[in-house]
Amino acid sequence: MENAAPRRLLTVRRLPLVVPVVIVVASSALVFVFVLDDGDEKASHFGGIPVAAAAVRTEGTALRSGFSVARGTALVGEPFPNTVVFLGTHNGVPIPDPGWSANLLVTGDPRRVMSAYRDQAITAGFAMEPARCGYDDRDGARLYSCEMAGSGNSPDDHRSLWIWLMRGDAPFGAMSHMKIDYHGNEATSRIAGSPESGVHAPTPGPSSPPLPTNWEQLARPGDFVFGESAKAPLSYMPPAFKVQPGSEVAAPIGPAGPCCTYDWAVILRVTGDPAEIAGAYRAQLNARSKTFGKVGTVVESAPVKGTTMYEFIADYTGGWDYYFEVMHGPHGNWMRVRAEAQT
Repeated sequence: MENAAPRRLLTVRRLPLVVPVVIVVASSALVFVFVLDDGDEKASHFGGIPVAAAAVRTEGTALRSGFSVARGTALVGEPFPNTVVFLGTHNGVPIPDPGWSANLLVTGDPRRVMSAYRDQAITAGFAMEPARCGYDDRDGARLYSCEMAGSGNSPDDHRSLWIWLMRGDAPFGAMSHMKIDYHGNEATSRIAGSPESGVHAPTPGPSSPPLPTNWEQLARPGDFVFGESAKAPLSYMPPAFKVQPGSEVAAPIGPAGPCCTYDWAVILRVTGDPAEIAGAYRAQLNARSKTFGKVGTVVESAPVKGTTMYEFIADYTGGWDYYFEVMHGPHGNWMRVRAEAQT
């Protein structure tokens, strides 16, 4: 029913008593991967964070543009290219190398993680300031955040890079996430804004907080994502949508934008046909037009060789834009849903 109170994104489920454990040793670091057999389902944990089976890739995995997954982080799904639907055109003309973004989980020390990606950015030719890290209060929760940005280090290099990290108890549950946002040329950098003026300065803190331990299990098909929750009320809440069959939540909700914006993202692993899944989500939102307002048509594009995207936008009249991006890529099929506050 339209007015029914949606459940939280993360719902607790009883786990079996027998839990096989695989321990992967990388230098002096131990990464624990727990595989949970829940009937016919498979789920796992990366460093204690719940993830869908085969949903994350760890240290050394290539991203794009010379970047790779650093120690203490894990890529959820794969990088999403900026596309014709969102950032892939300028004055109606397709943009070469519009860039990409990646969503990651963070199990390592946030300052060390930010330093590792800063080193990669400098190697890739970016002029980067050190990360700004500290604490912020957001909807009654105290979050630790780090942010940094940079641009090409020569006058004719118009690339830009934004990296931000958040850890703590967020309105939708525990959070320890990072996002990398890479813009490949002047047009997309201009759309994204000026790195020099856009870095948020949180309140400095004495040290980085430990990884949260109060993670809950992920939503299942038929469960709601986003929406109202009496346990974690938000002053500004995106409307809920249901997880469609043929897709599964890959990792907990994370930020879609820097700290203290109201922008959220969730990555799902697509087990059905990507085009059909995009159509199914569009049909779900279109059937609830009183909640989601204008729902665009699904647009297909091939922004990167070997990758096909199916995307649409829902313009929620209550102050939100929803971006649905379904990707058929070289490492499986993935969907990212971004709920971004209208400004």
